[in-house]
Amino acid sequence: MRSYLLGIVFALAFILRSFAHEGHHHPDPRAFGGIMPQLSADGETLVFSYQGAIWKMARSGGVMKRLTKERGLDIEPAWSPDGKKIAFINSRNFGAGTLSVVGSDGKKIPLPKDMTVMDKLHFDPKGERILGLFQPPNEKSRLAWYTLATGELSSAVDEKTWPGHLPGAPGLARQRPALSHDGKWLAVNTVADMPDEQGGNNGPQNEIWKVPLLGA
Repeated sequence: MRSYLLGIVFALAFILRSFAHEGHHHPDPRAFGGIMPQLSADGETLVFSYQGAIWKMARSGGVMKRLTKERGLDIEPAWSPDGKKIAFINSRNFGAGTLSVVGSDGKKIPLPKDMTVMDKLHFDPKGERILGLFQPPNEKSRLAWYTLATGELSSAVDEKTWPGHLPGAPGLARQRPALSHDGKWLAVNTVADMPDEQGGNNGPQNEIWKVPLLGA
């Protein structure tokens, strides 16, 4: 028993020593916990979610500026192409919430209609629409464009071209498609999972698909 305990002690000592040599006992002083960072189109400014609000900061470092003071959690920031607006989600539970827009100066920009949305947001190349997984009242979630001038939704993809289960399918891990710079394509990650089944039952395979956007 004594030799067994000594073995455990020596093993722990070796592990701790290894971590010390790798520098794990020295936290990076630049780390502060900002999440969901997005870089502006000119590559000069970062916007991110931090402690439930949206903040911005120069890419080179410096002072952070708080842009939102909403109740709840402000998440999923997205820059407009001209760098003058930032879309985000005001959420109660770090999930779905209300689409919101703020100026890069922190001034709130009113929208014509309230709309529930979730996951990653994207502006179109002209900065006139926002792409997201929207859920209109009494309707199922769908990937759509929100027109900033009218608040109307328009379908973003032809469901026939979507690989696998559609975004928002219940019981599946949520997808976070990426928009191409020209606003014509989405990069989509698919998995072999089935709705309401434990993830991984059908294997760990993932695929990346290129999906055209309607009207592009």
